Amino acid sequence: EAKQRNTYIILVSTMILMFLIITFYIDNRKNNLELEKANKELEHAYKEINTINEEIAAMNNALEQQVTDRTLALQKRNDKLEAYATFNSHTLRAPVARLLGLIRLLKLIDNTSTDYTRILEYLYNSSEELDRITSNMQRLLDMEEEAHMKR
Repeated sequence: EAKQRNTYIILVSTMILMFLIITFYIDNRKNNLELEKANKELEHAYKEINTINEEIAAMNNALEQQVTDRTLALQKRNDKLEAYATFNSHTLRAPVARLLGLIRLLKLIDNTSTDYTRILEYLYNSSEELDRITSNMQRLLDMEEEAHMKR
């Protein structure tokens, strides 16, 4: 009877041990499946993040190129405006200075003298020159603006 009881104890212990091993195996398998699933989700998220990063890098490159292009265009326009400003300050200044000087002379002399008539003629000629210069300048600016709008 003691031998039989020991056999039962060994059998029950073996069964409990087998149950624990099977339970451990099932739990371990579930954990492995959950880890595999989580790993696949992480891999998918990683691929999506990489794709998004590539798209962002492409957009940044495109924006940088736009900034470079626009900066170059602005620099060209600034150079042209500077050239126009230089032109205005030098080319327009001469007839304006002559007009101002002639007006001062007119104020000093008698309006019946021949000098008065000559000065009026110079005033008229300088005014015509100034008109031609400003008309040419406006035409150049209009042509430049049209060319810029076509781009």
